[in-house]
Amino acid sequence: MAQQQHLRVVPDEPIDLIDTAGVPVLKRVLPVAAAVLAVALLVVLRRRRQR
Repeated sequence: MAQQQHLRVVPDEPIDLIDTAGVPVLKRVLPVAAAVLAVALLVVLRRRRQR
């Protein structure tokens, strides 16, 4: 006799990764993005003063 495999039925709902991993990722990315933005702003302001 062949063995029967029991498959679990999963509903067709999307997985919300923002709720699952959004906050931890945001906590790590936000300081880096703020630092990059600050450096870019300083570079732009410095170039304007030199003109």
